[in-house]
Amino acid sequence: MPGSNLDDGARRAADISAAFLSQPGYSDDSMFFIIRYFAKAEEDLSQADLRGFREALAAMSKAAKDKALSPEERAQRVRDSKAELLERIAYVPELVRDLDQMLACLRMAKERFESK
Repeated sequence: MPGSNLDDGARRAADISAAFLSQPGYSDDSMFFIIRYFAKAEEDLSQADLRGFREALAAMSKAAKDKALSPEERAQRVRDSKAELLERIAYVPELVRDLDQMLACLRMAKERFESK
C-alpha cells in the first residue's frame, strides 16, 4: 500500500519525538546537541566522509547490541567503529572534541526510548 510506509514512518517519528519530550534530559539540551552535531557534520564533512561517518555509527550501534559476539568482540568492534568515526571527522576539530558527548547523548536517548 503506498501510504502504509508513510504511516509507519510517521508513527515511528511520533514515538521518537514522544520519547525525547518525556525524558528529563530533553530540557537539558541533549536532543538539541545531537541535532546541532549532525548539522555540523553535514555542513563540514565531505559527502564521502559523511557517508562513512553514518556507516561507522550504524556499525558501532549494531556491534554494541550483537549478542552473537562475545563481550570482548563487541567491545573491539565498537572501538574499531569509533576509530573509523574519528578518522572521518579528523579535519573538523569541533566534531572530534564533541564526539564522546554526542555518543553519550545518543546512548541515553536510545536507552530511554527502548525503556518505553
